[in-house]
Amino acid sequence: MTQSKHIALVSVASLCSAAAAQSFNVDFAGQAGTPGDSFGAAAGQAGIWNVFDPATDGLNQMTSISGVLTDAVLDFSTGPAALSADPGTSGDVEALLDDGVLGLGDVLTSFTVAGLQNGAYSLVVYAFTGGNAGTQTTLFVGDDMQSVGGAWSGDFEESVTHATFDLLVRDGRLEVGFVASVFGTSGIVNGFQLTLIPAPAGAAAFGLLGVLGLRRRRPSAG
Repeated sequence: MTQSKHIALVSVASLCSAAAAQSFNVDFAGQAGTPGDSFGAAAGQAGIWNVFDPATDGLNQMTSISGVLTDAVLDFSTGPAALSADPGTSGDVEALLDDGVLGLGDVLTSFTVAGLQNGAYSLVVYAFTGGNAGTQTTLFVGDDMQSVGGAWSGDFEESVTHATFDLLVRDGRLEVGFVASVFGTSGIVNGFQLTLIPAPAGAAAFGLLGVLGLRRRRPSAG
């Protein structure tokens, strides 16, 4: 392997390591158990799961999926934790989806994460209503609004168990608001997965180094 390619591979590995240090799995409440570290859920992101209950935890310093205690802090502005058991779920799925944090009826409530590294992220928010499949939760992230609700189908399903948001963090902070879609009920969030997307500069650098390598090996004219 040439030195330039080795440097590029190290750079890519460093980007991936940095991304893992700013990526998080969070399970709200804990009455249904704690997901295992090998459980990737809908995002396919295995690693450490933080378990937080707003009734007892308040402000929480978050641990990344790679086990690093970070400066990212989770804060709740929501109602109480609740158990919402569904007979079709079990194991890690049950631990994530069968409990959560209630909103305040049809009033918009929220949770925030501050102290993040700025950059592009993918956010998966779980808002599965368990046995109460007639209830829906509407989620708000920036200008993006998505509703989640429905019966368990045997697997994670967009708009039934969770919603996915692509976002750009510019001030180290994100906020997720939620409200019940049906008047007189309470919205619920079960947890979330936040994934830092490595900057494309690493891949671009790898491509540039490859081009430079080809140019160095090209025979000179004449």
